[in-house]
Amino acid sequence: MSLKFYQNEPHEAVVQLEGAFDFNTAADIRKELIKIAKIKGLKTLEIDFSLTSKLDTAGIAVLVEVFRLLRRKGGEFNLVGLNENARQMIRLARLGEVFDKENQL
Repeated sequence: MSLKFYQNEPHEAVVQLEGAFDFNTAADIRKELIKIAKIKGLKTLEIDFSLTSKLDTAGIAVLVEVFRLLRRKGGEFNLVGLNENARQMIRLARLGEVFDKENQL
């Protein structure tokens, strides 16, 4: 799993994940996403799943934690490029209404 971080605006950032976001990689990705979510002035974080091959419950737990952190500071959290595996995991966790801003689920 690799993570690429882009911030073109002080209040907006994009993270592109590549590979499996699962039990084996969740702890490392969590550290990076929490660090990014805590950037001063950041209001919108978009996570791009277009290159992600797998998402499991460990990855879902990290997404929930980052979502809550951003919401507490008045920010937004968007997931884009979801593949069928990611959509299914989010639906199974009953988080579709929380994470789905683009009606992908």
